[in-house]
Amino acid sequence: MGNTSSESLSQAPCQDLVPSQMSGISYREALIDHFQNLMQRLEYSNMDLLAFLKLVHQTRDLYSTMYESYDQKNVKAIKSSHNMENDEFGVFGKVIHGMRDTSSQLKSSCTDLATLSNDIKSLSHEFHAYLKRARKEEKKLSDEVSTLKKNYEKALKKEQTQKSAKQELENMLTMNEKPLSNQEKDKIERKLKDLEPTLDKLESENRLLLLKFQEKEEVYKSGLGNILSHLEYIDRKRYSTLKELTRRFLEIIKTIGSCLSENAIQVSTSIQHLEDEKVFANFVTSCRNEVFIPAAAVKTSSEQSTTDNDQMRNLDVEDSKVHETQE
Repeated sequence: MGNTSSESLSQAPCQDLVPSQMSGISYREALIDHFQNLMQRLEYSNMDLLAFLKLVHQTRDLYSTMYESYDQKNVKAIKSSHNMENDEFGVFGKVIHGMRDTSSQLKSSCTDLATLSNDIKSLSHEFHAYLKRARKEEKKLSDEVSTLKKNYEKALKKEQTQKSAKQELENMLTMNEKPLSNQEKDKIERKLKDLEPTLDKLESENRLLLLKFQEKEEVYKSGLGNILSHLEYIDRKRYSTLKELTRRFLEIIKTIGSCLSENAIQVSTSIQHLEDEKVFANFVTSCRNEVFIPAAAVKTSSEQSTTDNDQMRNLDVEDSKVHETQE
């Protein structure tokens, strides 16, 4: 649909354009004298597409980072490093369980965002291509009109110079303060006679130049009207497609939000149902029986403290880098 890359926008109106049935407004009729303003607005619309594309990329990066944290392999590593073999012994274990359930949805959403990103790129590329061709073709038509206009104005100036010379000679014959001799009169009359064919030729040529200029202006208006019809087609396509792309984007966000919210509720409920004294009783029992912490995973309190401190320092460094980037 639309205009192929090998076809000229100015040659014919867009056949795929269906004017709005409600307003009847068309770019061809309403904006024929406002091409530059229209192009500036359309360029701004393309900037909107690129900004939307950037937002989708940033959202996908965010979800990808979350997925890496929530992925089951990483969840296992977290559980192992904190010795949470049994959720009953740790509140954070409940959170870990919720993270595991969320990872699959994050992965799916990242795939959906990648597809959405490609669709936005495709739309922006097509839209930009139309704008580029429209500017190029309008400039070509405009330059042709401008060239003929300059030629006509130059010839008209030459004609006016000859007419002024003729008028000056005629004034010398009729309005001279001193009477002219017969010889002077004959000389002026000969000059006037010589000017007549030159002036007639200039007037004839200029009438032809004016006709060509006027015809070229009509070609420009017709071609520009065709260009405007194609611009309206691609702008309406951008608008309708962007509405659908935005709907898809918001649906992805909504899905992730619902998933996170539902898991948060489940985890919160699970934590609320913990029987505190039973948890501590089981913890004491596990310490006595050395069931909770396998011998291969035992660390001294000082070793564990050192590890935890290292982890906190790493987090502080990461936070510092984030703040520096934002500043």
